Amino acid sequence: MKTIATSRSALATLAVLAAAVVLPAIASARPAAPAKGLRGAVHDHQVNRTPGNVSATATRTLPDGRTATRSLTHQHTPQGMSTQAQATGPQGRTATFESNTVRTETGYTREATATGPRGATRSVEVNASRDDSGVTRTLTKQTTPAKP
Repeated sequence: MKTIATSRSALATLAVLAAAVVLPAIASARPAAPAKGLRGAVHDHQVNRTPGNVSATATRTLPDGRTATRSLTHQHTPQGMSTQAQATGPQGRTATFESNTVRTETGYTREATATGPRGATRSVEVNASRDDSGVTRTLTKQTTPAKP
């Protein structure tokens, strides 16, 4: 069984990847029209919010015509929530993140998988439950190295 520090490290890694995809797309204070950015890149983003759901896309077009894209879908349901995110860089490599959380009678189960642009994957499953003796969390993680 892994220590709590290792568990937090694994969850922190998944959180950082999700934040890298999610945070720039969700910033709704930005103008809706394309904006010219650093080094002549053109940025465009769209955020759609409905009760319990958020979807966002962002595109950056570089002066040489290459594009980078990000997309996010986050949905709340009576049983839990799910998040899917994808980022494609200007070289065409894609990174993905997927997380599903389901409520149980005594807690929740969360499965999250992140795949990097070179094919490395990190999967984490968290089972949490509460009873009279306290809270129990079980963390299972699996890592697959990048392709050569």
